[in-house]
Amino acid sequence: GLEGSQARQDLLQLFQLQFLRKLPPGVKLFVTGRPEQDLERTLTDFAHKIEETDPRHLEDLREYILFSVQGMVDRLKATKAEGNVATTISIQQAEDLIYEKSEGKFIYTAVVVEQMKEW
Repeated sequence: GLEGSQARQDLLQLFQLQFLRKLPPGVKLFVTGRPEQDLERTLTDFAHKIEETDPRHLEDLREYILFSVQGMVDRLKATKAEGNVATTISIQQAEDLIYEKSEGKFIYTAVVVEQMKEW
């Protein structure tokens, strides 16, 4: 790969000068990945970093879970299916379980929610 190479540094500098600085106001770039120092230095002026331990992130995660679980439970109850998940587990229990298992990772949560929709 390009890790640590001059080609990578040149590419990051070109990206910063020719792309990032010319973005129109209001246009944002969403980047995910492992924290790498050269990328963080390049993006630092444009960054809004979300830490998994930030209380705001954790609250957003809980709200997403609650919204998703509540919607699924409402749909299940509307079908009046006997013995379904909606009648055997509380919304709070489901929210707590997903939240605990997620360990603060939104991608895990999103995958679990999508899989639950397929049930």
